[in-house]
Amino acid sequence: TYLNGARVQGSSPLQPGDEVRIGSTTFSVAGAPAAGGKPTSVASSSGATRLAEGPTQPVAAASGLPPFEGRQRSAGSGDAATRRWVLPAVVALIVVAIGIGVGWWLLTKNDSPSKSGNAASGNQPNNQPVDTADVSHIVYVESNIAQPDKNSILVIRYHSGDISPIQPISSFPTGGSGSADLTDSGVLDADQQVIVNPDRTLLFAVNQGSDSIAVFHILSNGDLEAVDGSPFPSGGKGPASLGLVGDTLVVANKAQDGIRDLSTTAPNYTSFTVQSSGALEPVAGSTISLPEGSSPTHALALADDRLIIGTEEAGPLVALRVDAEGHLAHGPNSPLDPDPQIFGSGFPAPKEFALGLGAVPSSHLLYIAMPTVPALATYSYSASGRLRFISSVPVAGSFLPCWVQITQDGRWLYTSDAATDSLTVFDIHTNPVRPRQIQTVALEGPGNPWNIKLDPNDDVLFSLTPRDTLSVPLGEGNTLHALTIGSDGKLTETSSSPLKLPVPQDANPQGLAVIPGQSP
Repeated sequence: TYLNGARVQGSSPLQPGDEVRIGSTTFSVAGAPAAGGKPTSVASSSGATRLAEGPTQPVAAASGLPPFEGRQRSAGSGDAATRRWVLPAVVALIVVAIGIGVGWWLLTKNDSPSKSGNAASGNQPNNQPVDTADVSHIVYVESNIAQPDKNSILVIRYHSGDISPIQPISSFPTGGSGSADLTDSGVLDADQQVIVNPDRTLLFAVNQGSDSIAVFHILSNGDLEAVDGSPFPSGGKGPASLGLVGDTLVVANKAQDGIRDLSTTAPNYTSFTVQSSGALEPVAGSTISLPEGSSPTHALALADDRLIIGTEEAGPLVALRVDAEGHLAHGPNSPLDPDPQIFGSGFPAPKEFALGLGAVPSSHLLYIAMPTVPALATYSYSASGRLRFISSVPVAGSFLPCWVQITQDGRWLYTSDAATDSLTVFDIHTNPVRPRQIQTVALEGPGNPWNIKLDPNDDVLFSLTPRDTLSVPLGEGNTLHALTIGSDGKLTETSSSPLKLPVPQDANPQGLAVIPGQSP
């Protein structure tokens, strides 16, 4: 425990403006308004936590990230009444935090097999026969182990009815290595690391650390069998996201993996023809190079219009046309910087970027997660790939909304909120150009919610919650959550969720795909 950067050796009085750090969490002590008698808020690295009801002035998160919309740091005063209230409150909060930590350690130490799988004993999954007679969902997760030839695809099956995971978890090697990062530098910022073709016969996965794409046949029981010749060179460095338009696979090569120094390597988008065998054949002259450090994060496929929409850490939105032979070309106004109205005046330029994408093809609307604001932006797109900004709305009560999923009927939209361990739900059918936030769900257990994926029937939302930043203690995170979807679009986490994934503690599992099981 540290007070203003100095380790606490005994009893230390607190003043407004002090910062208390316990482990990786920092609390800022703020003073009270002049009247009202209800003093303050305490901010942690994952957002403001209100300690008392009443007219408080919230303070910004002590993480260096931009504040929530409308949040401002409280000036406060140093009067004795404030100090008398703040000290017991913060002490109580510290006691609660320690209690939660000890309780969670005890819980996970003696966790049941249904949640911990083989990870509790430190073993890797073994591919033993699994009864698939009562399987409602088959989920694929990339272990993303950043060691040569150690990356793999985990196959997790769920019971119908209660949506509980079935043991054992199978694992199939990708023939390459993954990526690694805990510094939030953008290495892991990507979606669609794992995708499945519309016929659910082929699975594609990135090997970000060894510059290749693994391709598997999906067997009738959900197991995987590597395509002859897999893995295939990715056509660049650090492949991070995949999109499929017909028989053309588009790869966003990020040129980052957290292991190698690729800072002078140009990222790119490039394409491959998926042959009838599943093998990948490069499309000659299809590569679109990007400036060094652009770090593309997404390759969302809009197959009906033969478009790929991409986002980059450097800021621009990209719309790529895919012709019948698989060649790529920019849309009319691509690349396009996000509209300045999303961020407002004075917003730090390096943080003006987008991440997650979701689309409603019937209305040609595109929804984009703006993590640092935080906001959800609405754009339209044309068949030629022209993008046009329409509006943006705040994502209230959450921070770093990164990735997006939309139900097939275009009614509900979900974001994963990496910094606040939560998911946010929006109604996008009442007024499609101005989404309405209807729910924020705190997930069970610590982690950084990353990739999310709806099952094909829009009954269950799966959320992959790795340990992707140092704010999550070692040994926590690296879990898979299952949440059922009500008729009103709202989420309820299942009783057996989360599932602890059988990966090493230093791995950052990434990528999520879901297909139906074989339940009667």
